[in-house]
Amino acid sequence: MVDDIDVLLARIAAYGWKAQGTPQPIASGARAGTRVIYAVGPDGATIEFMQPPLVAATTDPTS
Repeated sequence: MVDDIDVLLARIAAYGWKAQGTPQPIASGARAGTRVIYAVGPDGATIEFMQPPLVAATTDPTS
């Protein structure tokens, strides 16, 4: 899991990693809203990166 998948992709590109497409959101299920992408390294290794959905900040009406 990563906090910002777009920043991560920019960083790893400098080391020869290539994103396979663009980050895609998971549409349903327990991980709905999670953005995922695969990246391939210069040695051919593949890694899947996931960014959890943003959680909307709530305010406590009692404070």
